[in-house]
Amino acid sequence: MGFSATLTPYAIIAWFYLVLITSAIQVFKEKDSIFVLVSLIFYLISFELISRMARTSPFIPYELGKYLLCTGLIFGLLRYRTFGIMGWIMLISLIPGFFIDVSGLVQQSDIIFNILGPINVALAIAFFNRKRLTSLQLGKILRLMIYPILGVLAYTFVKTPDFDEV
Repeated sequence: MGFSATLTPYAIIAWFYLVLITSAIQVFKEKDSIFVLVSLIFYLISFELISRMARTSPFIPYELGKYLLCTGLIFGLLRYRTFGIMGWIMLISLIPGFFIDVSGLVQQSDIIFNILGPINVALAIAFFNRKRLTSLQLGKILRLMIYPILGVLAYTFVKTPDFDEV
């Protein structure tokens, strides 16, 4: 994937949407296990770096990992009805951060950009509360997170200029 991204970003874009669509269909079919949803979330959010390096925006937007994680966790909370109380306490405690601005210089886009990370942490705590993953499932998820990193390594290896050219 990394080698193809050095030639054209459209291979990355096509692969991203192919994985997103086919995996989303699988997530909607699978009603009992959260493993497919968790795998999809972790693969796609780790895919963000290679898409940035290949300059795939606006087809794969910057900060997509934050938005996909938030969407996937909200979907998982609603679908699998998991409600860890500590995550909800954290989420409620973030509410004043939306409204308090002493400087008067903070814009709405700044608030959304900066608060989405803690919101994702709170949603993850609420979603993964008392979830059990086997060591086999954890190994598969970690491999899915490593695959895009290998693409980044290949892309970096091919695109790095020689010291003489710099």
